[in-house]
Amino acid sequence: MSSYMVPTSSINNLMQVRVNIWLDYYAELLKHVIIVNPPTFLTLAWKVMSFLLPAKVHNRFHFASKYPDQLIPYLSLSAIPPAFSGSKTVVSELNNGCFKSAKITDDDFAIDGLLWKKEGLECVVKTHSIKASENSVLEFPTKGKTRLIYQYTTNGEAQIWFEQVKISLAVDFF
Repeated sequence: MSSYMVPTSSINNLMQVRVNIWLDYYAELLKHVIIVNPPTFLTLAWKVMSFLLPAKVHNRFHFASKYPDQLIPYLSLSAIPPAFSGSKTVVSELNNGCFKSAKITDDDFAIDGLLWKKEGLECVVKTHSIKASENSVLEFPTKGKTRLIYQYTTNGEAQIWFEQVKISLAVDFF
C-alpha cells in the first residue's frame, strides 16, 4: 500500500499511462462509475490518486455508502435494486440478482447469416454508425408483415429497443 502513496512510484506511473490511454481512446464511453460500499483503503488510495487524474476523469468516479441518497443523483429508484433501497427487481437464479455461471459453448456464438438462412431469407447487410453520446432512430416499415427479424452487433456499449405506435416491444434494461 505504501507504493500507492508515492505519486511518482512505478504503480502510479502505470496507472497514469492507463488513464491517458483511456482518455485518448475511450473517454466518451464512460459517463459515471459508482463504487458502492468501497473498502477504506480504496477511499484513501483514491484521495492520493485523485491528484494524478485530470478533473474530467476524477469527476466521473463516485463513492456511495449511504443509499439511496448517494445513488439518486445518477440512477432512478426504479433502477436501484432493493438491497440498496431501490425498487428494481430482477428475476434471477440467485437471491442477489445474479445468474449461475455457465460454460460458454459454440452454440452461444451466432454465425453471420445463419438467422436469415433459417428463415429462408436473403441477408441484406446495412451498416449504421453513430458516435458516442449520439442518438439515432431507424425506421423499418413492416409492409403489413407480422414479424421483424434482425441481427444486431456493436463494438461498444449501446442500447437498442423497438416500438410499435409508441409501445415499447423490448426488454427493460437494468
